Amino acid sequence: MRGGLKQYWGRTPKLADGGRIFLSNGRAIIIAVCMQGPPVNHLRWLISLAVFAAFFLAFPATGENDLPILAIGAIVAYFLSFPACRWFKKTFYRPIILFDLHNVIIAGDFELDDLYELPATRQLVRRVRRHYFTGALTNFSNELLDFYNRKFGLFAEFDAVYNSGMFHVRKPHAKFFERVLRDLGVVAGDVIFIDDREENVAAARKLGFRSIVFANAAQLDADLKKMGIRTR
Repeated sequence: MRGGLKQYWGRTPKLADGGRIFLSNGRAIIIAVCMQGPPVNHLRWLISLAVFAAFFLAFPATGENDLPILAIGAIVAYFLSFPACRWFKKTFYRPIILFDLHNVIIAGDFELDDLYELPATRQLVRRVRRHYFTGALTNFSNELLDFYNRKFGLFAEFDAVYNSGMFHVRKPHAKFFERVLRDLGVVAGDVIFIDDREENVAAARKLGFRSIVFANAAQLDADLKKMGIRTR
């Protein structure tokens, strides 16, 4: 490795959000890491390294032409780190935080197709997601959800998305929340639910959820901090 990292750092291409390929004397070390802010990026980094190490042990690179094997291992490690990280957060990180979409992330009359993004909420969701498993709960139909996901990129902001079309029942019906809890495999007390409608929040609280009525991103940030939630 003598001089290898220094020689090739900055000249080699990036590999998927922060992975780099380093070459030295015909050998290769490939580190696949995911950079999305602490501590979740640390978790994905560790998962990526663990998968890469397992791959390396299963398919040891012993010759001068080991780059293809290591490259495949790095790619596998990178992509497996995403579902593995979601599973780890869902299983071990508490609380789980669930957001409504309409009038929390986006607002307007969805029947007239004039929805727009509310300021600052997406950034808050991203910061919260660094530390906790997050999900979206919405009464959008399957068709509306797909349409607005294409327009606003909603699915990429959450670890899970639930809508009324999945369960054929709408908030504030208790069955909607019960189906979500069953799918997540948690109890209501492990969840914080955020919605702009008082009746939805009241229904969730009745089942044991910790809940917040949304007004704006600044208010939500403050209320989450009062509950001990990390928002930075």
